[in-house]
Amino acid sequence: MALNACLIIKDNKILVIKDGNIWDLPSVEIEDHDKTEIFLKKHIKEFLGINVDIVQIFNTYQILNNDKNVNVNVYEASLTNGKLTPKNVEASFFSIDDLSKFETSATLKLVIGEL
Repeated sequence: MALNACLIIKDNKILVIKDGNIWDLPSVEIEDHDKTEIFLKKHIKEFLGINVDIVQIFNTYQILNNDKNVNVNVYEASLTNGKLTPKNVEASFFSIDDLSKFETSATLKLVIGEL
């Protein structure tokens, strides 16, 4: 199983969610790889209230999470419509400069390094 994350950029700001004290990309574990894009879009709509179109795979990373190697597929997505209305999570758009002031996940650090 892989973790699948969504990179959404609007007005040069990245959409991130707060998990505990760490900011990260919106993500979900998906078992059926043939339907990754469908499930990822549904997850974003359900938990953040916005619609996205998956544009392409941005990159795949292998990170260490709780002493286990985890593959993280990061998909680049474009915001199509909807208002950011997070459910049970803190979410916002931040510039890369702003994100440098926060504690971020290993995945988000790798993504920022490539932007």
